[in-house]
Amino acid sequence: MKQNLSVNLLVRLQELDFTFDEVIIEFEKVFKENGMLGILEVILEYIDGLLINNISTAVIPKMKRECCSNDNWHSHGFTTKTVKTSIGKLKLRLKRMKCSCQTTHIPFHLFFGLSKKKNFSNELQKKCCELVCNQSYRRRSTNQLKSIGNLDIKKNELYRIVNSCDLDFQNTRNLKNINSLMADGTGYKPHFEDQKSELKIVVGLNNENRPIPIGAWIFKSWKSIGTELKKHNSPANKKLAFKPIANVLITDGEIALIKGLEHLVHHQQRCQWHFVRDFKNAYVYLEKGDKSTCRQIQNQIYEHINNCMNSLKKDEKSVIDSIVKAEIHLEELEKKLKIEKFNKASTYVRNARQEIFTHLKIILTTGEDVYRTTSLIERVMRELARRFKRIAHNWSEAGAERLARMLLRFTLDKKGWDKVWSQKIIITGNFKMETVGIFPT
Repeated sequence: MKQNLSVNLLVRLQELDFTFDEVIIEFEKVFKENGMLGILEVILEYIDGLLINNISTAVIPKMKRECCSNDNWHSHGFTTKTVKTSIGKLKLRLKRMKCSCQTTHIPFHLFFGLSKKKNFSNELQKKCCELVCNQSYRRRSTNQLKSIGNLDIKKNELYRIVNSCDLDFQNTRNLKNINSLMADGTGYKPHFEDQKSELKIVVGLNNENRPIPIGAWIFKSWKSIGTELKKHNSPANKKLAFKPIANVLITDGEIALIKGLEHLVHHQQRCQWHFVRDFKNAYVYLEKGDKSTCRQIQNQIYEHINNCMNSLKKDEKSVIDSIVKAEIHLEELEKKLKIEKFNKASTYVRNARQEIFTHLKIILTTGEDVYRTTSLIERVMRELARRFKRIAHNWSEAGAERLARMLLRFTLDKKGWDKVWSQKIIITGNFKMETVGIFPT
């Protein structure tokens, strides 16, 4: 089925005195404001006419007449529909039909799966979500939409379009080929000054240490998150035991996090950077220790960690000796702190020392390279914190959770992002357009 549509383009030449740039700018202005939208409106209204003409045939399988089994529909006037797209705002005049059971229907809405409340296209929603992932809900995002498709969308409307996205951006089921898990959380104020919520995210690393986004949560605790991941990755046969989904859990040492997710892995790796940095919190701020003494202890720990890492360039025996030496030093440090009545600092060292060199032990046994810090997930958390703490304020929990899941997938898994959207923006290949020829008259 082919249909030729004619477009009249009026070109006025006042005098033969104008620039090349002027021609381009005027052409862009006309087609942005009137040309492309006008052509698209004509095409869509022509499709609406085709639907009316084929209302009682099987040519249109998507048509659903759920009111009754009667196919006797007749014309019942017109209705208007405004739809915002990435090229501008469409204003359509559509035909309305009435069934013998006195219910009214709009075939155009039924065919394209449109609702009366929804006034934007899926492709515009995708562009809005990508803009928000790059810039958050700022004035610059609305200005960029206006430059793309001459769309006057305010920040509140942009928020509504993005927040109505019903796609599931979680990746919690059937997790495979994951070598390590990283998890972290960041706090933000959702509504008022006296309220505070925590955004939690979990990221996986495959055998090549490439990030795999798993999920983001606000309403759930770390224990509930661990239970959810275990449930979604347990064998269908309940008689079979659950197998951990990853080899190593890499954390900054948060106790609730470790207890909630420890059953998902075989081993744990304490972030070496956090271990040294956060020792100051336990020694100085919690137990009023001397800052200069704290700095000396931190430097000694750094020295032992660096010696272990440098020993990788040597033989296996050097690595083992450096690990043993470092663990003995940490054990002695723990005992010394306990004798000096720095109990919290002593407990902090005891909790970390058995997990601080897990990555080296795995390298020695299996040869697999494992992260020793949480640097990868820290970069993601900085992006989240930038949006939730510095750019936007007064987030609702549901909106913040949805944006975090989008940002996690968009940042770490662009292919997965496009795949999820392709399931919503379906391209059948049954509609094609081409320009046959453009000639002056």
